[in-house]
Amino acid sequence: MGSGSVSARATLAVAVAVVSVLVTLGSGWPVSVRRATATAAQAAPALPRLGAVQTVDSNDVGDPYILRVPPGVAPPSGLPWAGPGPDGYQSAPWSAATAREAYAHGWYVLFGTTDWQANVPTAVSTDLVNWTQAPDALPVLPRWAQPSISMTWAPAALRTATGWVLYYSTEEASSKRECIGAAVATSPAGPYTDRSAAPLLCQRDLGGSIDPSVVAGPAGREYLLWKNDGNSSHHPDRLWSARLAPEGLGLAGPAHPLMGTDEPWDAGVVEAPAMIPATSGGYWLFYSAGRWDSQQYGTGLARCRTVTGPCVDTSDRPFLYTSGGMVSPGGLDTFTALDGRMWAAFTALVAVPSQWHPGRVYYNRVLDIAPVLSH
Repeated sequence: MGSGSVSARATLAVAVAVVSVLVTLGSGWPVSVRRATATAAQAAPALPRLGAVQTVDSNDVGDPYILRVPPGVAPPSGLPWAGPGPDGYQSAPWSAATAREAYAHGWYVLFGTTDWQANVPTAVSTDLVNWTQAPDALPVLPRWAQPSISMTWAPAALRTATGWVLYYSTEEASSKRECIGAAVATSPAGPYTDRSAAPLLCQRDLGGSIDPSVVAGPAGREYLLWKNDGNSSHHPDRLWSARLAPEGLGLAGPAHPLMGTDEPWDAGVVEAPAMIPATSGGYWLFYSAGRWDSQQYGTGLARCRTVTGPCVDTSDRPFLYTSGGMVSPGGLDTFTALDGRMWAAFTALVAVPSQWHPGRVYYNRVLDIAPVLSH
């Protein structure tokens, strides 16, 4: 989410609650209407569809990014790092058998926006359902960052020929703008280190840069996606892309604007870009828009001619939006599972009864994942 949001999360914890509702959003219709109009929807242009949504973390994960780790890469030892969280993290370290399974068959790392206990909260899993807390992936911020009070937003990770790279955004001390940094590690779960003297990317004259993501473009070349943080400083919001250098620690080409805020529901805010190739050519661009703390916040979908744009909305309504028990779904990014299937990971708000005010509820973000059935 953009820099207006504040995570209230106390710890990165997991409670397994599989939601058995099949969600086939994409035309802007509520779930109940979509089911009643399946025949009409089939005649529409083929948009990405999501399958059954699984809630795998109920304790407020912000801006989730799930990294697939292939077989042959050793997981961290001695988990959990700081004991179990209150909502269901495993209360014992990974067994030797679990570690062997992870090494032989692969595993996953979940990164999130700061929870005030860790700059980049992290958890690991072998099955996308059961997660174990891991150490802060970025325990020390770079020297260019605002000390002590900085939040660290929307991380994304990439494996390169020289190791693992973690992209993140935090406040630059000199400009007081959000900027994107790149940290490196020898293990996918970290710890990552950023020894740079300046951010990887910072559009200071456009309000800063935030919400990094990565996508493979033509010929396997990796591209960085992000937003300029205009809504924090009275500048227009836009989404951007640029080709990364082979080692992932620099840009190898100019920044290309993808799209801005041009739909009534986006309320002048567009953020959290994530891109996947379309089977019919071009790319799909998911993005979040609207006020993060309102029920109008949701996930949009655009079609892009190339990885550098231009991108055009597929509808004047969100792709994912408040409907039924799913409130303000956003922060969506995609990942490929160990079995080769593509998944989406995003957060939504759920109503939780208040312990202090009977009859009232508060809203807590949950981490949802869903298979991408078509794209």
